[in-house]
Amino acid sequence: MLRFLAIRIGQAVPVLMVMSIIIFAIINAPPGDYADFVRSNMIGQGGASAAAASAAAEEYRVRYGLNDPLVMQYFRWIWGILSGGDFGHSFFYNKPVAEVVGERLPATIAIALTCHFFASLLGISFGILAATRQYSWVDTILSFVSFLGMTIPRFLLALIILYLLAFKLNVQELGSFFSSRYGGQDWWQGPLDFNWAKFWNLVQHVWPVVLIATFGGLAYNMRVMRGNLLDTLNAGCLSGRDPALYDDRRDRSRHRVWPCHRWPGDCRLDGHRRCLCHRDPASGAGHDPDHRQYHC
Repeated sequence: MLRFLAIRIGQAVPVLMVMSIIIFAIINAPPGDYADFVRSNMIGQGGASAAAASAAAEEYRVRYGLNDPLVMQYFRWIWGILSGGDFGHSFFYNKPVAEVVGERLPATIAIALTCHFFASLLGISFGILAATRQYSWVDTILSFVSFLGMTIPRFLLALIILYLLAFKLNVQELGSFFSSRYGGQDWWQGPLDFNWAKFWNLVQHVWPVVLIATFGGLAYNMRVMRGNLLDTLNAGCLSGRDPALYDDRRDRSRHRVWPCHRWPGDCRLDGHRRCLCHRDPASGAGHDPDHRQYHC
């Protein structure tokens, strides 16, 4: 297990390095830098002169090393992450990136776990339902839903839902977790008094995110569960106890149906044309020392 984890981690390191280079190059591909944005804001909104704005922008570049070559900026950024967990400074929020990520990480993990729970629960349940009713109208509908979930991009589904909520249903506060009424309230208003109104307000705001993320995972889990269960159901052997194979009810608990090993003379077909392979653990009947397998 440790060897497997070491191999996986070793394979992930070069992938992360390549991805970091690509992301860093894309961010710096547009002409100009954030200091130019600062200069434009000072002139357009602050009413500063061009000379003062240019001087402030140049000071901004010197402070954050924006005048250095991109290669030097990249390795300085990587070294800050590896040496002290410093992901740099967020120009937009004007605070360290680690603080910005830390503020949003708990909510992100909670939403991800919620989506994973619903995707697993519904996907496995629908997969079992579709496999046990193969080629029925239930299987057709669930397969169509799975096809939509696997093919429709999630960002496109998100845009459609946002359009309907904002322009058709006139829903407000789409970009927040809570409305202004419940944002500052505590979750617990007393020792045993949970704020269910705030929880319901949270559900009303985050259900589009949960729905979109759950839909894709549900489709994948349903397809995998349906395929695996159909392979098991069509394997041709029964597992468990078969009362028809034995007459003595007292010894029935010692006889089980063995689904994997099939030996000549030890198999027979039941009324549904399925192969029943059994073995008597007491007498050793059905044991083949060469471990040969046959099809009934």
